Amino acid sequence: MPETTETIDFSWWPKLKVLRGVWGKGFRNVTGCKKLETFAVSKYKPASRSLELIEEFHSLLCVELIQSVIDNLNGIERLSRLEILRLSYIPKLKDISSLKTHVRHMTVLEFDHCKNVNNFSVIGHLTALKQLKILSCGSISSLSFLKDLKKLELLSFAGTVISDGDLSVCLKLPNLRYIGFEDRNGYTHRNTEIQKML
Repeated sequence: MPETTETIDFSWWPKLKVLRGVWGKGFRNVTGCKKLETFAVSKYKPASRSLELIEEFHSLLCVELIQSVIDNLNGIERLSRLEILRLSYIPKLKDISSLKTHVRHMTVLEFDHCKNVNNFSVIGHLTALKQLKILSCGSISSLSFLKDLKKLELLSFAGTVISDGDLSVCLKLPNLRYIGFEDRNGYTHRNTEIQKML
């Protein structure tokens, strides 16, 4: 759906399953789409600066946001079926602590250019994760939170600096098949070294 300033009343589509496009100020009654499974929008600008508007979409399996103004993930805890979360170019996002409730179903999690997230360690609670990308997100103090993500198959932190340089935890993930990052001075392992050991 292209960007529009026109009023669109979503109550006409109560069985809508996929909403993909640019968020519009004229959108009305979106919360009436109770069967929505995919919410993939850019320029999402809720007054709450959170996910509270979409917390009523209990059927959601996938949320993708690009260039949003949200600064926290409050509301996500009510999306009990959520499997995929992709967040890109959201510079105001700081608090992702609400993720800790998604230990059962979330399998794909991606952050891209979200440089102000203050603590990624909550990701360690998401033991069902199979794919994790933290791309161009400034720096992370440590990857130690990965130690319990035994189902992880793909990991990439390209463009993100690991401050303590310790990448040894990546070798303790039994199902990891791919890792992506740039070699840096101070890292315990080079990319090619880890790839050969997977």
